[in-house]
Amino acid sequence: MALFLGIDFGTSYFKVGLFDEAGNLKGLSRLAVPKETPAAGHCEVAVPRFWSLLREGVSAALQQAGAAPSHVSGLSYSSQANTFLLLDEADRPLTPLVLWTDQRGDPLPVALADFTREPNYAQKVGFTGMSGQAAPAKLHWFKRQQPLIWRRVHRAQTLSDYFTYAVTGERAGDAGTAAFTGLYDLTLRQWWPAALAAFEIDPAWLSRPLRPGAPCGRTGTAAGELLGLPPGIPFAVGSIDHHVAALGSGLGRLADVSISTGTVLAAITRTVAVSPQSDCYHGPDFETDGYFRLIFDPNGAGQLEEYQRRLAPGRSIEELIALAH
Repeated sequence: MALFLGIDFGTSYFKVGLFDEAGNLKGLSRLAVPKETPAAGHCEVAVPRFWSLLREGVSAALQQAGAAPSHVSGLSYSSQANTFLLLDEADRPLTPLVLWTDQRGDPLPVALADFTREPNYAQKVGFTGMSGQAAPAKLHWFKRQQPLIWRRVHRAQTLSDYFTYAVTGERAGDAGTAAFTGLYDLTLRQWWPAALAAFEIDPAWLSRPLRPGAPCGRTGTAAGELLGLPPGIPFAVGSIDHHVAALGSGLGRLADVSISTGTVLAAITRTVAVSPQSDCYHGPDFETDGYFRLIFDPNGAGQLEEYQRRLAPGRSIEELIALAH
């Protein structure tokens, strides 16, 4: 039995799916993200809890599929963007995972806000203006507010970069999520030196962005401890979650536009050129020379989750959907 394992790093839930070679779903687990709010506007996930939750999810999906870890023949992910952590020189976490919904980067200093509104900025990164939810805004916050931590930083990794490095040993990530940081040059397909300099980010801290879907080594021995998986499983980088959802929905093959609902509601299409538009984001597509264009609205499934928490805590999301029918 050969199965492919996909992990979706959603904002509200992590999902772990096992698929056969024909693309049929064989096992699925869904785990609520254990967010912590230690201070007003902060939103974090403890690193040990992140790994224990993933291991639990992998085990549950394997059990549902009636499969063993040795049946996993490939591993990849889809991910939220701008969630990150800081690591020291021994690759030990200096911070929890700081989620993109964390507000500590607001307001962005005037000089940086002005830099991200320049026409050249939009043409380089594919969108105009940076919010305080972006990783660079919060990295700047750590520099100003946590100087003792900042002095010890040797790596700044997004959630998907960190996952990739931890399970494969490769200091790499995907350009799909990198594009949402506002630091990535879409034309040259690399980190943009001017943006890194503006936010005072050492390029040596960052992972190497690969084209979405690119092979990226194999699982190492750490995958056993972290996920319960054997070494040697081929690994490919993924992309931002709605980009991967669009691929699975047949974008470019069955339709020109894909709409997907997660914590946010997103619409995505493919394009051959970066053409900055209000509220739109761009990133490298799975094809070598193409791009995706994405726009999102925050009123996605997060509204349903909030309704469930406040008004129907005794019922699951699935039960509420069934009742709505």
